[in-house]
Amino acid sequence: MTAARARTFATDHDLHPRSVPAHRFSIGVTDAYATLVGVVMVGRPADTHLDDGHMAEATTVYLDGITGLRTTLLTAAWRTATAMGYRRLITTNDTGQVQLTERPRRRRVSGRHDIRPGAARGGREIVRRLRQSPLPDGEEAGAGP
Repeated sequence: MTAARARTFATDHDLHPRSVPAHRFSIGVTDAYATLVGVVMVGRPADTHLDDGHMAEATTVYLDGITGLRTTLLTAAWRTATAMGYRRLITTNDTGQVQLTERPRRRRVSGRHDIRPGAARGGREIVRRLRQSPLPDGEEAGAGP
């Protein structure tokens, strides 16, 4: 899916869609009638201290009212990111929204990064959760790709 089509869907379904810094890829889900019903946009992390070259951020997830689709989109984003060589995928959730409770298999929460209130989002506190793939046996955590 192209970035332009994902942005069009986001604009149609949200009054204030967030921009994706350094867009890497977008994934969309269609229904049985080939109508786009969900989009996830993935790019580099918005916080520069998290941008280590091995981390991507699922910045925006837009759904058209279908339940259970968020987990499907994030799982697809995780698989695509790991295929591209990324080792971590973080998601951004406002603390006022419902947090992601379902976790796809093979992912574990390996850290929690809280940033100061009001940073980069106009006064809303944001919590980022770090999800990381298990490393193969014999590979060190700090080793390059």
